[in-house]
Amino acid sequence: MYVCGDSDTPPLKPYGEQAYLIASLFGAIGTLLALHYRHFTGEGQHVDISMQECIAAVIEHVNVRYLYHRVVAKRQGSLQWNNAFRLFPCKDGYILLSLFQQWDTLIEWLDSEGMAADLKDERWCNPKVQFREKEHIIQVLEQWTRRHTLAELVEQGQLMHFPWAAVNSVKELRDNPQLSERGFFVEVAHPEQGTSFIYPGAPYKFSHSPWKISGRAPLIGEHNQQILGEELGFSMAEIAELASRGVI
Repeated sequence: MYVCGDSDTPPLKPYGEQAYLIASLFGAIGTLLALHYRHFTGEGQHVDISMQECIAAVIEHVNVRYLYHRVVAKRQGSLQWNNAFRLFPCKDGYILLSLFQQWDTLIEWLDSEGMAADLKDERWCNPKVQFREKEHIIQVLEQWTRRHTLAELVEQGQLMHFPWAAVNSVKELRDNPQLSERGFFVEVAHPEQGTSFIYPGAPYKFSHSPWKISGRAPLIGEHNQQILGEELGFSMAEIAELASRGVI
C-alpha cells in the first residue's frame, strides 16, 4: 500500500484479497517443487508457507531499489515506478501508454493530427531530456488521448507495435475477443434458478488432460450432510442443532 496511490494522498489498498491470493500461488509453486523433489528422490517433504514472506517477495521494484540503491519508492499515481508507462484518459475510458518507446513513430503520429506541440524539436530525442521533463510530455500526450476513443488508440497502437493496453471494465473483459476466441467464459445451467450464469473457465489448456466446468457452484448448505455427517461424523441431531443456532 505504501507505493500504491497518488503522491498527495494516503496509501491505497489494492483491489481484492491480495495477500491470500499471492500466498496461495506460492503454496502451489512450493507443492510442485516438493513433488519434483519426490519424483527424483522418492521422499516427500513439508512445505511451510508464510503469507507475510510471500507479500514481501512480490512488491516488484520496491525491495530491489532499496536494498541495492537505498532508494525508498514513493507513490506516483498512474505513472509506473520506472516512468516508462502511464495511464491516460480517453473519450470513453483509460489506456496504458508507453511514454518514450518508439519515440519518432509516436511523435509522427501526433504530428499528423497537429497535436505534437514542441515535441518535434530535436532536443526531445535525448532520453535524458525526456526523463527530466516527462511532465511536459505527459501533458501533451494527455491532450491527444482525450480526443480519441479507447478502441481507436488501442487498435492503431497495437498495429504499430506499441505495448499499449486498455483498462477494461468487467463488461468489457467479458466481451474481450481474445478471451471469447479461447472460450474462457462458459455458460453453466442453474436449474434451481431456472436460468444459467457465466463462469470463468480454466486459465490454461492441457493437450492430453483437458478439463471443463462440469456443473454449477454448490448452493448454500447443499453439502452440509455430506461433509458434517459423512466426513466428520456429526449425527442428524447435532447437525439440526447447528442449524437451529444459525451456525450453518
